[in-house]
Amino acid sequence: MIVFHAGFHFGGTLTTVLMILLIIVVASGICGAALQHYMPRMMTREIPMETVFEQIDHVRAQLVGEADAIVEKACGPMALENAAFANVVGGNLLSASNTPAPLIPLRDFYARQMRPFLVHEHLRDKPLGTREKAVGVFERLRTLLPETAHEPTRGLEAICEEERQLRRQTRMHHILHGWLMLHVPLSLALLLLGCIHAFMALHY
Repeated sequence: MIVFHAGFHFGGTLTTVLMILLIIVVASGICGAALQHYMPRMMTREIPMETVFEQIDHVRAQLVGEADAIVEKACGPMALENAAFANVVGGNLLSASNTPAPLIPLRDFYARQMRPFLVHEHLRDKPLGTREKAVGVFERLRTLLPETAHEPTRGLEAICEEERQLRRQTRMHHILHGWLMLHVPLSLALLLLGCIHAFMALHY
């Protein structure tokens, strides 16, 4: 109807801007409707551990606490305030010296790789950031540990998987709602300029 109304021409500056805004608003609206229709089902299918978005930070903090408890139970108390940054003094992590020798690989892996991965959300391109690479990392770790330590490593592996799913949920949530950042302001601009256009058409 608008194309017929414009006589198949964009016209002056105002009508050209209006037409461009209209095209963008309609296109973004269609894309947003598609996202709203398909992405929730995709999230349900691909993120079985999905949680309430507003609770993600709280859940991530709980995961760090659970992982700390697993490692401390297996290896003894650690200086975890330093482990998050993998500080090294004389080639050894700042952690308890009473860790049994067979469990040192677990302690060092947690302090150098896993805890920084859990604490710093921006660390995505690390080996633990993808499930395929993480499986290999944990398999290699288990070959260095006694069989009694395999159960704690499986617990840590499950925590890493939940952390990856939380990160994926966060990204998908931003995509699901991010289109509104474009659609809403442009819709308001279209409405405002449309009113101005109607006033000018009636006035002149």
